[in-house]
Amino acid sequence: MEKTKILIPDKEIIWNRIQATIWATSRVPRRYSRAVLYRATGIAASVALFLGASAALWLGHITDSSDHADMQRNIVIAPPGSKTQVILPDSTVVCLNAGSRLSYSRLYNSKTRMVELEGEGYFDVRSNPERPFTVHAGTIHVKALGTVFNVRAYHDEDEVNVALINGRVQLLAAADRHVLATLCPNQSGVVKKDGTGRCHIADCDAELEAVWRFNKLKFENVPVAFMVKKLERWYGVHINVVNAPPERTYRLTVKTETLTELLGLINKLTPIEYKINGEEVTVKYK
Repeated sequence: MEKTKILIPDKEIIWNRIQATIWATSRVPRRYSRAVLYRATGIAASVALFLGASAALWLGHITDSSDHADMQRNIVIAPPGSKTQVILPDSTVVCLNAGSRLSYSRLYNSKTRMVELEGEGYFDVRSNPERPFTVHAGTIHVKALGTVFNVRAYHDEDEVNVALINGRVQLLAAADRHVLATLCPNQSGVVKKDGTGRCHIADCDAELEAVWRFNKLKFENVPVAFMVKKLERWYGVHINVVNAPPERTYRLTVKTETLTELLGLINKLTPIEYKINGEEVTVKYK
């Protein structure tokens, strides 16, 4: 079992190092005006603030107990209620949806191009025929060359969904790497996480599957449970639903609406009572 540790820069240590560097490079005592001193202090403070802010997004690198370089990994996290983007060393662009986590080796692109995804990610892959790009997502690997696709693999969902926008991708079983399916543009592959390797291929609007990256949520006749899961991640809340009609589906688009505004809209479509208490939300169908 790989033992990992998250390293987060300590802002006080960083500040002390900045000060030490400033003093070490000052070989001859000099007189500075107050304005110059204020400017130097402001620059140093900005550097410390930048490093501290970066630590909030990048959780540093993770190393195992043996501290081997090939075991070190970078991790990027998009917490619930937010989204983020990362450009990998080969210029591949990855957008992460709310509640998602991407990790990859610090030796990425030296021999292989593999990333691990928990949650949902949009991948615009830089082509390199000698090194196929692979996403490890739960029970499957998504293998591509130069391709654009969306992967949804949240831990609390019982399937992995891959929608191909352009190019071609292969879906492989993570256990033995046998090919489950090859997708063409505007096709989706849905693989169950039950270990059976069952894969269902269907036509889809792949751009619609990845519309979340434009700060939109679009639902096309989806059941209440599916919509609620997406709204929980979108707003960073927990929604408890009472008496939801099992046959009820929704067709709507969420853009800049607040949670209160959205619940008011749903109330016009289907009478509900709702209560928001911090991150806890209760919705009761009448």
